[in-house]
Amino acid sequence: MCSFKSVCVACAAGFSVLLLSGCDTSTGGAPAGGVSASGGFALAGAGNGGGAAAGDREAAPGWNAPSLALAVGDCNSNGVPDADDIAGGTSKDCDTNGVPDECDIAAGNSDDCDTNGVPDECQADCNGNDVADVCDLADGDSKDCNTNGAPDECDIAAGNSDDCDTNGVPDECQGDCNGNDVPDACDIAGGTSKDCNANGVPDGCDIAGGTSKDCNKNGIPDACDLASGNSDDCDDNDVPDECQADCNNNGVADVCDIAAGTSKDCNANKVPDECDLAGGTSKDCDANKIPDECQADCNDNHVADVCDIAAGTSKDCNANKVPDECDVDGGTSKDCNANGIPDECEPDCNHNGVADSCDIAAGTSKDCDANKVPDECQPDGDGDRLIDACDACPNSHMGGTIVIDGCDSGVANTMPSADGCTMADLIAECADGASNHGGFVSCVAHLTNAWKDAGRISGNQKGKIQSCAAKANIP
Repeated sequence: MCSFKSVCVACAAGFSVLLLSGCDTSTGGAPAGGVSASGGFALAGAGNGGGAAAGDREAAPGWNAPSLALAVGDCNSNGVPDADDIAGGTSKDCDTNGVPDECDIAAGNSDDCDTNGVPDECQADCNGNDVADVCDLADGDSKDCNTNGAPDECDIAAGNSDDCDTNGVPDECQGDCNGNDVPDACDIAGGTSKDCNANGVPDGCDIAGGTSKDCNKNGIPDACDLASGNSDDCDDNDVPDECQADCNNNGVADVCDIAAGTSKDCNANKVPDECDLAGGTSKDCDANKIPDECQADCNDNHVADVCDIAAGTSKDCNANKVPDECDVDGGTSKDCNANGIPDECEPDCNHNGVADSCDIAAGTSKDCDANKVPDECQPDGDGDRLIDACDACPNSHMGGTIVIDGCDSGVANTMPSADGCTMADLIAECADGASNHGGFVSCVAHLTNAWKDAGRISGNQKGKIQSCAAKANIP
C-alpha cells in the first residue's frame, strides 16, 4: 500500500508532483521505480538505496519504496489534480474534455464572450450561429424584446411567440392599443381594426388617445370623414359641419350661413342675427330683424336711434330717422337759437332759410308786437310796412297829395311819424274830432306847424294845407 501527497513543482507548466511514501511491495505487483505514467501520473523519482532504477516498470517482490514522485495535470495551479477539481465540483467541465472550463478559456481552447466563466459552446445557441445567445443579445445581433433571455427569432421559431405579421418581432412586443392581444398591425391587416389615416394605429385608438377627433361619434376620425366626403367642411376648419353650431337648424353650419350671406352677423359674434334675436341675446326694438346694437345709436344711450324716435325719447322733426340732437351735434342741421331743434324744423315764414326767431334775434326781421313772428309775415292792410297790429292807422290814405274836402294842396302825403299814420290820416282825425269848423282849422294848423318845425314841410306847403283846411266845409 502507498500514501500520496501532492507538491506543486513546475506549476507554470501545469504540473504537480505526487509523492508516494510507505509503499509495501511485498505482496508483489505494487508500483515501484517503474510505475507507468498513464492516467496522468509520471514517475519523477524513486528511492530505497539501490532499488530499481528510474523508468523500471516493476520492482522485485518485497521492494519497499519509501517515496515516489509522479507528475499530475493541475492546469489551474491550485495544487489539486484537474480530475479531482472536476470530480469534486470545484471546477466545471461542461464539454467533458477532462480539462476544467477555466483552463479551456484561459488557454484559448474555448471562447467566453460574456466572461461568465462558461465556454460559449456550453451555452445556449438557439439560432445555431455558433455564438452564445447571450452574446448575440449583448452585441445587438439578436433582439430580446420580451426580456426572456432568448433571441426573438428563437422564440418565434420555437413557437413560444407568435409573429402575425412576420416582421421578426414577437407579437407580445408590438403595440396593442386596444388590448385584444393582437398587435395593432395585424388588427389592421386583418380588417379587425380600421386605420383610415394610415398611421399604423387603429382608428379607435387614435380617437381614444386624443390623436384624432371624432366629433360626430361615428367611430371614424373626423379627418377621414372629411377626406372621404362623408362629412362636409364648408369653412375648411377641419371640423365636420355637423359638429358646428347650427342655431337656425337649416342643416348648414352657422359660420357657413354667415360666410355665404344666407345669414347676417352684424355684431360679428359668429352667431346669425336671427339666432341672437330668437335667443334673447340681442333686442330688436323696431322688429326689423336687425339687432339693436347693429343700428345707429348716435346719442350713445344704448338704444337704437329709430327706437329713441319711436318711443319719443328723441325727436326727429325733419323725419330723417336721426334724432334731432344728433343732427345738431353732427352739424347736419343748424340750431341758431341753441334750443335743440334743427332750424329747418322751426317756423321760417319768410322762407329765407333762417328760423324766424333767429331773424328777429339778429335784427334781420322786425317783431313790433313781440309775438315771435317777423313783421313781414303779418298783415299790413294799407301796405305802409307797419303791420296792422302795430299800425295806429291800419287803413291809411296812402300816396298822392293832401286833399281836404276836394281841395288839393299839392303837398305830398307822407308819413310824418313811425306810428303808421300819414298826414292825410292825421288831418282826417282832426275832422273827426272837431265840433266846429274853427276847431278843425285850428287842429290842422297845429299839425302843419309841427310838421314845418320838424322840417317835413316848408312854410309854403304849410300855407297851402291850411288854405285848403279853411276852405273846407268841415264839419
